[in-house]
Amino acid sequence: MQEMISQKVRTLSPEIDPLRMGMGQTEADLEKPQVMVESTFGDSHPGSAHLDQFVRQAVQAVNEHGGKAARYFATDLCDGIAQGHDGINYSLAHREAIVDLVEAQANASGFDGVIFIASCDKAVMVHAAISGSTNATMHLPAIAHEFGIAAVLHGDAVFIRYEGPRGSGMPEMFYTGEAICADPALASSVALITDGRFSGASRGPVIGHVSPEAAVGGPIALVEEGDLIRIDVPGRVLAIVGVKGEEKTPGEIDAILAARRARWQAKPPKYKKGLLKRYTEHAVSPMKGAYME
Repeated sequence: MQEMISQKVRTLSPEIDPLRMGMGQTEADLEKPQVMVESTFGDSHPGSAHLDQFVRQAVQAVNEHGGKAARYFATDLCDGIAQGHDGINYSLAHREAIVDLVEAQANASGFDGVIFIASCDKAVMVHAAISGSTNATMHLPAIAHEFGIAAVLHGDAVFIRYEGPRGSGMPEMFYTGEAICADPALASSVALITDGRFSGASRGPVIGHVSPEAAVGGPIALVEEGDLIRIDVPGRVLAIVGVKGEEKTPGEIDAILAARRARWQAKPPKYKKGLLKRYTEHAVSPMKGAYME
């Protein structure tokens, strides 16, 4: 039988026994498999405020079946509470912080097993790819949106860019989509295209997680006002097919985009310090999960 990690660590670090006994463990407990029960319980998230109930049940089950459970908490944040202000930019960066905390505790404390209890997708490092159900093919003039929109008209494609992991931390675009969908006519005739994030509650023709993102020079950075955008969901096509309202051949589009790319310059970093600086410097593409390397 393979030696338990907890027992190997006890041999290497005899000070562990008195430290754990100081937290109430008995000598018999020290011999048992040590199991970390980690949850995102806390009052920061409506989906996490009740998780202590599951923690208690997990601890009881581990202890009743021959193990010794230890509780750890790494509270997540709520996108809903963070909406509408700069707090939303911390969402994915905070996910990485949770992962780092759990990794550090699990490896530093010598556990034989871990139970994770969470309610939010970001807390369990899950990215859901949700495909649309519309069969529409839309030919839309694009508005390259960066600082504000004077008006959104039927047939427009609204672009919100430089909001990917490297650009700003990949905030959620829920409010923007809802602002468009508040008008039933716009909801079926205006597309929202962004390298920012959607969490599944959005509706209407919205396209998010565009990769590569604008901050690294992805195609979304090259879109200009008046471009014609082709969106074909069944055909999985998102492409620039015209300029200044006039359709172009594929060869002409390639030449135009090549010229734009030659002129494109990366924007200076948005964050100069703290967690968001580290995250935006080291985050990978949304296609890979937007985690930090």
